[in-house]
Amino acid sequence: MAKILIVEDESIVGLDIQNRLQRLGYEVPGVASSGEEAIQLASEIEPDLVLMDIMLQGDIDGVESADIIRERFGFPVIFLTAYSDENTLQRAKITEPFGYILKPFKERELYTTIEVVLSRHEAEIKLRRAHDELEQRVQERTRQLAGLNLDLQNQVEVRKRAEVARQHRFDQLQAMSQVSNFLARGIPDEGVFQEVLDVLGRLQQGDRVAVRLMDAAGHMYFKAWRKLSEDYRDALGKDALWALGDLPLRPIIIADMAPPESSALHRLNLDEGLKAAAYIPLLYQGNLVGEFAVFYDQQHNFDDEEVQLLHKSRITSTWHWRAGRARMRRSRWNNGCASRRRWKPWGNWPGASPTTSIIC
Repeated sequence: MAKILIVEDESIVGLDIQNRLQRLGYEVPGVASSGEEAIQLASEIEPDLVLMDIMLQGDIDGVESADIIRERFGFPVIFLTAYSDENTLQRAKITEPFGYILKPFKERELYTTIEVVLSRHEAEIKLRRAHDELEQRVQERTRQLAGLNLDLQNQVEVRKRAEVARQHRFDQLQAMSQVSNFLARGIPDEGVFQEVLDVLGRLQQGDRVAVRLMDAAGHMYFKAWRKLSEDYRDALGKDALWALGDLPLRPIIIADMAPPESSALHRLNLDEGLKAAAYIPLLYQGNLVGEFAVFYDQQHNFDDEEVQLLHKSRITSTWHWRAGRARMRRSRWNNGCASRRRWKPWGNWPGASPTTSIIC
């Protein structure tokens, strides 16, 4: 049963309309005589429809009351009036009423208008609900697509980072191979070590690099360097960073030179403006023969891959250094052998004269 609020300032007319509506089967929980009272009752009884007289006594007429009720509560309004002038109709249209009935009206006309309005209002409610549900589904789907798009972007970013990491790893391995090839030449000239510095800087992405070698007296000296001051090179001294008993010798990694560490090496590096460093021992026949050093002007967090690369650099560089030194010894021996070559009778020798032999 639909609830209908009647707004009529003439009490006799209001009572008549109430009786008609009740005979038609509608519930009439209240009759308001002013616009203010109509707004109050509308908020209390929440009617399914409002029958509103346009001409009301008081500060708020029927048009203004209907507009407020529509804006605040959304209840459908049917205007009742004895006036059909153009100005009144135009004012009523602004409030978007659901119907308009001229007094006097017949009971059948009232019933038909009310039913049409109730049906239309119910259809609009369903349409609005369907629209809201559709909008909600669209928003939910939009959020899902945004989430999927974000996941896809994250996957693309992860793949990009992985590709960059693979390329970096490839560059590191290529650089390591270059260092090994330089050392394997066994040619202790300045050009080789300058090439080693270039590769070391690229290998560990350092800001400064150096190579120190050990002389016959066991003193370390700078063979090649980049961006290190003379004061720093002199202050570092001739001593190795590893003690003789520190076997196996491993790279020394300093990620942060800042206090509380207060060793002489840390203080010296800080005075030079170095914030992090990695020292890689170079071995020959189990003995320390030099070191590679990579320095950073800022703190540097060495990840596991870099640490493994440093250890691998130590092993690979040492092996190739040994191979290069062995090749140098063989070259020197062969050169010496050629200079001492002499002829001597010595029986039959396959591939040689039966009366000669080569002896070194």
